[in-house]
Amino acid sequence: MRKIARRVGVSATAIYRHYRDKDELLDGITEEGFAVFEDYLRPGAKIAHPLDAIRAMARGVLEFGLDEPELYEFLF
Repeated sequence: MRKIARRVGVSATAIYRHYRDKDELLDGITEEGFAVFEDYLRPGAKIAHPLDAIRAMARGVLEFGLDEPELYEFLF
């Protein structure tokens, strides 16, 4: 938790005001991360033709990985 706090520029005790423990912090990061990932997939999910939808969603996965490499690695 100290390393995380140092990296985001807060005190270690500040993290505990928002998260009970490390597991709860990781759950929060995961939840927010998948919300960001969903934003990349959403345009493809709106396409009616299945093959075009799959292609668009695959592009979304690629763009997510390129735009958010640390979050991609954390989630997957």
